[in-house]
This record gives sequence, structure tokens and C-alpha cells, in this order.
Amino acid sequence: MVLSRAAALLLLFTLVASESGAEMESKPKTWNPIDEENNFLDPNWVNHGSVKKIGNNMLMHTMQHGDGKNFAERGDVAVVQFQGFIHESGQRYENHRNFRKPYSFVVGMGHVIKGWDEGIKMMSVGQRSLIHMPHELAYGPFRSGSGRVPPHSHLNFDIELLGIHKSALHGGKQVGMAFDGRMPTELEAAQSKKAVKKAAAKKQDDFENLIKKQKQEAEEYAGRQKILLDSAQAKMAKMMPHQEEEPQNKKDAKPVDAQKVTPQAKAFFKNAAKNQKRDTKIQNNLEKKATSFRKEQVKKMATVLANQNPQQKTLRKDFAKGYDKLFPKQ
Repeated sequence: MVLSRAAALLLLFTLVASESGAEMESKPKTWNPIDEENNFLDPNWVNHGSVKKIGNNMLMHTMQHGDGKNFAERGDVAVVQFQGFIHESGQRYENHRNFRKPYSFVVGMGHVIKGWDEGIKMMSVGQRSLIHMPHELAYGPFRSGSGRVPPHSHLNFDIELLGIHKSALHGGKQVGMAFDGRMPTELEAAQSKKAVKKAAAKKQDDFENLIKKQKQEAEEYAGRQKILLDSAQAKMAKMMPHQEEEPQNKKDAKPVDAQKVTPQAKAFFKNAAKNQKRDTKIQNNLEKKATSFRKEQVKKMATVLANQNPQQKTLRKDFAKGYDKLFPKQ
């Protein structure tokens, strides 16, 4: 009786264990045939049940699934990390994994071997796959540039698609990691910082150009006033009576004849004095208006820059220096 109970318990335990094992086998497993310690890939991986054909005698085994949405197309920049193995020997001949800057290339433009251009189009962002390429899609009858791949060698590549920069025809957006190893959020932050710096530099240039323009206008105004003054002095000199040279001996000096100053000259001098007073008043008003306008423009520009980026203390100091040079304290 005791033996029958033990046999029943043993049978029950065996059934439970077999069911749990079947459940575990039904769950998908990530199979990685690469021996990372010895840098070796068993050539028999191509016979595994998970390997599928993708055309042109190429085989693919997915070790890590991607997003299933974003695939590389012709003209896009693919950002990857990879390692390459010679199929016959299983030895690794090239490695570009876990580098600070990933490897990138333009898809479909012949920048890489033909097997890469075709195989990468089958992968989505985040996917890691083993791809078998026959020698016709690799280096063919030639030795590789590094000399480590003999002619007519079939190759296996462990490729992980980290990101894609879509071409202008496909939207021009960045998906996943960029070619310099940064993620899109870091790229946006860098571009925003660059835009702020560029805007501040443009405001500084605009301010300097405004100062130069106002200085040029002031010089032109002063030149015009000088021309008018010289012309008035020339007219006055023509209407002035001729004054004889002063004799060396004061006894020989002749008294000044007041009749030589004609009535026309007197009227001219009177009008000239009146006009000079009027011109001086107009000039003072114009200078006051110009000064007031310049002050308002400089204050507005400084206020706009201060509100746009309050941390630009250095820029505001430069404004203050330019303001003091333009309007010195008297």
C-alpha cells in the first residue's frame, strides 16, 4: 500500500514537470550562437531552425527584435554596430561593437558591400541579427581591403541597427541613435543651444551695425553743416569792404572811412546774423531729436535682448559701453 502511494506521487511529479517543460519550450528564446570569449561563430548556425532565407542566398537569424516600424530605405543613413566572421573558419576578423561612435553609411549607394545594402533593409531600428552573405555579395574573387578576408569567402555579420536618419525624400527625421552616438533628445538640446547662440550673435551684429550707421549719419550731417558754413563765410567775405594792410608807422595810418560799408552789406550782415541764430536753433532741435531717438532704439534693443535671454550679462555690458561711447557724459 505504501509503495503504491509513492508510485502515484512519483507519477504526478513527472507529469507536472513534463507540462512545465513544454510551456518553457513554447516560449520564444533568444538564441545567440556567438562565443564572445573566443570571438568565434560556429558555421553550423545557418542550420538552426530559426534561420530564414531573405533572398540572393542570404540567411538571417534575429537575436533581438526591433520596433518593427522604422526600416532603412535607399538614401537613408544607417547607424549600426557590428562584428564580422569568416564563415568557413568561424573566426572574427572585424569588430565595431561598443565603440563611442557607431558605424554609419548611406544605404543603397554602394558605400558598403552589396550584402549589407540588401540585408540592412530587412531590419528595423533596435533589431540585432546574424546575416549570412555568400561571397558574390561580399568581396567576391578579391581579398578585402584589410587583407584579412581571403578571396571567395562567405561571410557572417552580427549587425545591430541603432538608428536611422531618414533622407529628405523620406521625411528627413532622426529615428534612434544618430551617427555621432547621441540620441534625438541630445541632438535637439544641442541644436536649441546653437540656435540661441546664433540669435545672440545676430543681435550683437545688429547693434554694432546700428552704432556704425548712426555714427556715419552724424559725420555726414557734420559735413553738410561745414559746407553750408564755408559757403556763408565766402559770401560774407565778398561783401566785406577791402581792408588795407596796416602801415608799419602808426602816424601814416589813415582813418577808417565808414562810408565804405555799403547799405547792402549792412543788410546782409543783419540777415546773416538772424539766419545764423535760426539755423543754430534748428540744429540744436535736430540734435536733440536724434539723440532721443538713438537712446530709445538702444534701450529697446537692450530690453528685447534682456527679456529673451536674461543671462547675457556680457552682452548687456557691451551695450552699455557702446552707449557710453555714443553718448558721452558732458
